[in-house]
Amino acid sequence: MYREKTIFNWKLTALMIVASVVLPFAEDVLPFGERLLLAQIPVLLAGLLCGAAYGAVVGVLAPFLSFVITGAPALYPDAVAVALEYALFAAVASPIFRSFARRIGSLYASLVSAMVAGRLGYLGAFYVMLELKKEPYTLAPLVQQEFVSCWPGLLLQLIAVPLLVIAAEQAGLLDEI
Repeated sequence: MYREKTIFNWKLTALMIVASVVLPFAEDVLPFGERLLLAQIPVLLAGLLCGAAYGAVVGVLAPFLSFVITGAPALYPDAVAVALEYALFAAVASPIFRSFARRIGSLYASLVSAMVAGRLGYLGAFYVMLELKKEPYTLAPLVQQEFVSCWPGLLLQLIAVPLLVIAAEQAGLLDEI
């Protein structure tokens, strides 16, 4: 049984990596464009459905594969900071969700905690990398980007991710966590 669950998790992880690279193409035709944060949804799902390690794999690989395939995000500092942000999504969401009774409250607690931790990780990584490059910068535009102007994506995540996790649970995909 453990082997089948591991194989299933790796398959789902691969699917989430592909989705995280492909979904941003839809941002070109949808309202609010890049503010929908579509690449983040598969990362959050991988962390919640498969576990922190699998979600971290999705989070770390997706931005670099996206760079190789599409040229975006820029490799340094963007993809590096995004990889940390995404890895933190999974590292925070999964343990919180798995530590409490799987109810909607713990799902939202894990989701919001992961979103905040990931964004803070992104800001911290970006700050360190800009300091290392000795580039002039201000953090205000980054804070604006990460916490304010992305509200459509945050709202979408707060709606879509719980619905998808509940659907996965009802389909029996979460029975073994």
